[in-house]
Amino acid sequence: QMWAHLNKYLEKYFEAKAENLATKQDVAEITRKTEEVQAEFHQMLEEFDTLLKFQYQFYENQYKELYSELYWKICESESLRYILVDLEEKYVPFIDVPIVEYEVKKSDLSKQEQFVSIDEEIISLIQEKHIYASPELVKLVCTLENVKNYDVPMKKSETVQIECILKAEIVETIINDYRWLRQKLHLQGDVRANKYLREGKFISILRK
Repeated sequence: QMWAHLNKYLEKYFEAKAENLATKQDVAEITRKTEEVQAEFHQMLEEFDTLLKFQYQFYENQYKELYSELYWKICESESLRYILVDLEEKYVPFIDVPIVEYEVKKSDLSKQEQFVSIDEEIISLIQEKHIYASPELVKLVCTLENVKNYDVPMKKSETVQIECILKAEIVETIINDYRWLRQKLHLQGDVRANKYLREGKFISILRK
């Protein structure tokens, strides 16, 4: 009977030892898995942070190098539209004249002055810094240049109409991109810009 009690005791003893060993192995496995997950999470966090910094830097470059300049040109054009409407009482609809034409003096490398229209300046700027332009803006400018530079079986009036439509799309795309970039950079924006273009109220100085 004593041996029976001893065997029973040893059996319980070894069962407890086995359970403790299994528990330690489980804890070790859980710890290892947790460390792996933490390492993977930190790696993903670093990659996300790097991507976020790259995107923000690219948005900042887009804004500084291209879109702030393009928006300035549009404001120059629209200020002339404002002057024509409010001072000369001559309404020039945006849909008919997306970019009010005027010429500015510009010096080239040979120091000779030449006259460049505002739409030429806008197109030239986009072509020069196309790496910062949105894909939609690049497509529109390339299409406009093809229409202007290649012989197509269309009447002159049809070509002018197509150019006008493309210019209107370019102006509105610039404003949309500019507004979107300012949102991404947490800068103040004008959500009514395109509405103002269509209504001829983009420049609202002294307007009642």
